[in-house]
Amino acid sequence: MFRQFIKKTLYLLKIRKPLSIALPAQFSDGMVLQQQSEAPIWGKAEPDSSLTITADWLEEPILAKVTPYGEWYTKLPTPKAGGPFILSITDGHQRKQLKNILIGEVWLCSGQSNMEWSANMGIENGRLEIETANHPNIRFFNVERNTSDVPLDLLTGKWQVCTPASMQNFSAVAYFFGRRLQEVLGVPVGLVQSAWGGTPAEVWIPTKAIVENPVLLAASKLQKPRLWGPHEPGRTYNAMIAPLVSYKIAGFFVLSGRIQCRKCTCLCGLIGDPYYRLAQSLERAITVLCGTNRPI
Repeated sequence: MFRQFIKKTLYLLKIRKPLSIALPAQFSDGMVLQQQSEAPIWGKAEPDSSLTITADWLEEPILAKVTPYGEWYTKLPTPKAGGPFILSITDGHQRKQLKNILIGEVWLCSGQSNMEWSANMGIENGRLEIETANHPNIRFFNVERNTSDVPLDLLTGKWQVCTPASMQNFSAVAYFFGRRLQEVLGVPVGLVQSAWGGTPAEVWIPTKAIVENPVLLAASKLQKPRLWGPHEPGRTYNAMIAPLVSYKIAGFFVLSGRIQCRKCTCLCGLIGDPYYRLAQSLERAITVLCGTNRPI
């Protein structure tokens, strides 16, 4: 009886299907990858297996080894702007295919209500702007609101082509920025919106950066709970920024209260002002995200 059980168990192990190839939400149909870069891509698959990655623009396949924990990571060399392309990932048993990929300039757009405000909420000439927002080479990725007390690996969102239907609910300022960028550079543009109106800057900064600075820690404790969003340090950074840290971008476009005039004493106070130091911490966090010499 026991011997038969062992045989059946071994048989089931042999015929078990390998784990599906899984990718974070930002790696999906319609995505935009940063041009002329080594763009990281990662995900999960059958532990200890090997993956072969092919794409229209790659001269040779990229090989990736899956760890015993089922995780994999590699980099894709990207050419000058172009597309649409198709990317395929296979482990020899199954294939995952991403379609309609563009290669161009990718910008992460984050902050508070000024960044989150959409054309639908009311802008000058809003109806005309919405009706004429047909730009197939501009893509939107809207990160859904979320909070966490620890950094997360995954977030929720999806890529959309810029159409009147998608533009009207996307960040208006990010859209106009991306449209101008596309007009000037003549390349595809990917805009990743990760914003939440009414949130203090502290929630967009890693908790460690706040805790290790006595001035910022004291200032953060003055933030009061609110019905419309988080107030504790790092909460939106952990859930809405940390999962994107390795995603290759050209730069970070942020609107967060008085950050834009951090050296202006008339609004931001003296250099010792907690808000000035907060701005410095946010800038350092952005630099880590974008890498050195990236525009902010």
